[in-house]
Amino acid sequence: MFGSTLIKNFARETLNGKGFGRILFNLELQKRECSGNILDIGSGKNRASLYRFLRMDKNALIKRLDVIPDYKPDFLLDIEKDKVLVADGFFDFVFAFSIIEHLADCRNLLKEVHRILKPRGKLLGSMPFLVNVHPDPHDYVRFTREKLEIIFREAGFKEIEIIAIGQGPFVAAYCCIEFIIPRILRLFSAPSALFLDKLIQKIKPSINFKEKYPIGYMFELKNYE
Repeated sequence: MFGSTLIKNFARETLNGKGFGRILFNLELQKRECSGNILDIGSGKNRASLYRFLRMDKNALIKRLDVIPDYKPDFLLDIEKDKVLVADGFFDFVFAFSIIEHLADCRNLLKEVHRILKPRGKLLGSMPFLVNVHPDPHDYVRFTREKLEIIFREAGFKEIEIIAIGQGPFVAAYCCIEFIIPRILRLFSAPSALFLDKLIQKIKPSINFKEKYPIGYMFELKNYE
């Protein structure tokens, strides 16, 4: 898994209130580098914890997009139906972290991202799978890897990388109930779930438990046009 990197970050992030699933997502982001003009879709009020993990160029220019006026985004619009008012090929990177599940229809989002990305520009995003329902203000869908590949290709993306996040059934089950566990006790319960998944991986090495029980997916899509 992540070895010492996971151990180093786990206690700190847990005490900061981050769930185990969020920690696993953020650690995967440590492998990604971003620079240039960046659009963060569904950015929220404050910068998410993922910004502490992404390797971001110090000269990167980040614009925020959201539908809630109180968040004071650079682009105030409904990405489910509205057009982003920038020229084609304007952004080097677009972020869409934990946004697709909150859209009843994600086709306009992906169409617009494909349009506003530069040639060789990248969409970085994520989507939960085996996690609890979390309306914000709505929670509509969960897509498997196969379905994600279909909707990404239909939007025009040709180079698609999708990474399953998780370890197995015990981590997946734990991530669904950890919100009822006091924060200090999570320091002990999460490692127990991780240990049990490691154990069954040794017992059943022929099964890819991460792919069979993903808590979600991270994806990177490249624009060729």
